[in-house]
Amino acid sequence: MNLLLSIVTWASVAALTAGSAWILARRATYGAAMVLLLFVTDAAIVQLPGVELGLWIYPQDVLSILLALVGVLRFLNCGRLGAQRLAVVALVLMFLTSLGRGFVTFGAKLAGNECRSDTYFLAGLLYFASFTYDQKTVAKIVRQWMLAASALVLVALFRWTATLLGLSIVSMWSDIVVGFPFRVLNSRDAFFLLTAALLSFHIRVSGQGTRWQRCMVYAALPIAILLQHRTVWICACVAVFLLACRPGRIRKRLFAIAPAVVLAGVLVAPLLVSSRDPWVETYKDAAYNSGTLEWRIEGWQQVVSNHLSAGPVALIIGQPYGTGFLRFIDRLAEDSSPHNNYVQLSLRTGLIGLFCLLALYLTSLRRITQLSSRLQVPLYPDASFWRILLIINLVYFLTYSPAPDQALLMGVLVGLLRPANRKMAFVLRSGSPTSSFVSADRKFVALRNDLVLPRAR
Repeated sequence: MNLLLSIVTWASVAALTAGSAWILARRATYGAAMVLLLFVTDAAIVQLPGVELGLWIYPQDVLSILLALVGVLRFLNCGRLGAQRLAVVALVLMFLTSLGRGFVTFGAKLAGNECRSDTYFLAGLLYFASFTYDQKTVAKIVRQWMLAASALVLVALFRWTATLLGLSIVSMWSDIVVGFPFRVLNSRDAFFLLTAALLSFHIRVSGQGTRWQRCMVYAALPIAILLQHRTVWICACVAVFLLACRPGRIRKRLFAIAPAVVLAGVLVAPLLVSSRDPWVETYKDAAYNSGTLEWRIEGWQQVVSNHLSAGPVALIIGQPYGTGFLRFIDRLAEDSSPHNNYVQLSLRTGLIGLFCLLALYLTSLRRITQLSSRLQVPLYPDASFWRILLIINLVYFLTYSPAPDQALLMGVLVGLLRPANRKMAFVLRSGSPTSSFVSADRKFVALRNDLVLPRAR
């Protein structure tokens, strides 16, 4: 009886796994919906429940395994990889090498717990980079992103209201607040809202999308700023600076709203400076208190110094997952993540892994610039958004590890820039503000190396 029950259980698990993988392999939008659903649900209830099977297994772990499985199978049949996909494959191989060494040296529990955030990012990146995208598919994913951002806006508003009313439910997210009453969502959630605001702004400028998508910037951006995450503030400043450097309609639209922003700042600044309200004081503390930054820098110095003393092999390929990040700050032992993706990645995958990550982002940035200057590429809503997204992601990595949602958009971009788009066609610019993209089964446009491309009118 027990044997029969075991057979039925494992058969059911296998069937469920195969069915889920089949669904995920059909369309990238299905995977995007699952990733965003888990992301928003985790933010709303603080942490999804898990099951202890030697180590704690969470829904994100299961989804990441499925995404990685489908991504590997699709990559085996994707033809020519190109620079971006090669960087993804190399990064995943370095991760697997370090993880395997960690399992052997420290066991599944220590290695598995430490690699969790990297697993989410790399599994999502591998999965979404395995697809080819057109404007319609990207527009669907953007719509899903905006719906998820709307849900986060509602979560933030509810938590602020509960905090003002002094409701007991506030204890659910008390670990996030830590002295900042407006910080009711994590930094990754605030960065998600900032990305949604950038999407909304570019959709508005290009005249695409629906009305609610074009208006999302007015809700997502203020809430992202009010959440009191300094890294997100810096990313927002970088994004605004890059937008101001862009010629044409983007800069005009930005400058059109600048007077209102400056006027609001002039009116609000004196109130903030003179106010003694405890909530206002927390914004002053968030802006001027350098204690957290000093704590992080001291931690980075110690873990990097320890890593350099581990020998040349560790420097090149990293130390295995499970090694930990032990350092002593103010005579207190600390073993949490170093809060710097570049440091963490170099510790676990070595200089090779760090090089692969930088190569992925920098070659993608270069590829966008090349294609957008020559062809009308299917970058929805436009190429400017993707450039800014890459840059602010690199800034965000200075203090945080990447989140699964960042893997989603980065994977979509890698899929858009793949060289195997011979099955698809780029159409020359015709002066239209939107991109044109034609499937090979409808129309194929051959672009020769000696072709002289006309300028856009």
